[in-house]
Amino acid sequence: MIEQKDYYKILNISREADQKDIKKAYRKLAKKYHPDMINKKNSEVSIDKFKEITEAYEILSNPDKRERYNEYGHSGIKEEDFNFDDFARNGFDGFDDIFNKFFSQQYRNKPRTSQKGADLQLIMEISLKEAAFGAKKKIKISRINRGYKLKVSIPAGVKEGMKLRIANKGEPGKNEGPNGDLYIIIKIKDNEVFERKDDNLYCEIPISIFQATLGDKILVPTLNKNVTFDIPEGTQAENLFRLKNKGMKHFNKHGYGDLLIKPKIVIPKNLTDEQKNLMKKLEKLITKNN
Repeated sequence: MIEQKDYYKILNISREADQKDIKKAYRKLAKKYHPDMINKKNSEVSIDKFKEITEAYEILSNPDKRERYNEYGHSGIKEEDFNFDDFARNGFDGFDDIFNKFFSQQYRNKPRTSQKGADLQLIMEISLKEAAFGAKKKIKISRINRGYKLKVSIPAGVKEGMKLRIANKGEPGKNEGPNGDLYIIIKIKDNEVFERKDDNLYCEIPISIFQATLGDKILVPTLNKNVTFDIPEGTQAENLFRLKNKGMKHFNKHGYGDLLIKPKIVIPKNLTDEQKNLMKKLEKLITKNN
């Protein structure tokens, strides 16, 4: 306890000062005499001075303590009204709670350790075409303190289960530590036309028995447009035709996979008697010539 010292003089305020004046005076003096704010060689002087102004503030900022002090002086102040034991044990840190109430972050002691925020994980479902050529997607992220929206670039050629890392978009760090990261796990929707195997695409194209026998020009779908393909005569059901560079883009490198076409020979149904007879005649002619 600081005996026989005038708390009002210590804070340089009048006895009629209101709480706003008391707080303002303490802020000014605490900023000046806090041990972390001045040269280390004067630390003992600053500790004593800071203890003094802090005790004065603790008494005058509390209406009950101030009333007892005004009426009885120091004899009206009890030992438990202000205790320096924490200060003695912990040094400057004992005043952090008081000091932090009034000053901006630039005057506060920085935490001893920082901690990176937790990583976040999100499953994103995209189309096969978006996986092939890349895409920009808007997503909504839920975090502990607040959610946010983010525009994400999906690189061309991504595969099912691939994990994309977006730095610093996870949970906030602790004690000024960096944010965690956001990981996006890719899920690719099934496609009605194409099946993907590595970077190659497979599709089944229906052709008639006559196209398979005689050959024909047909339209074949790709991921961005239809292309013309020549079906050779005598095509068999087990044949597999390749269109170069019409598959998936290779991830993180140049080039594309291929598109492989499997013909599906469609057998005609519900033939008339006349059509059946013609087929039988054709069969005899073919068998005879072969």
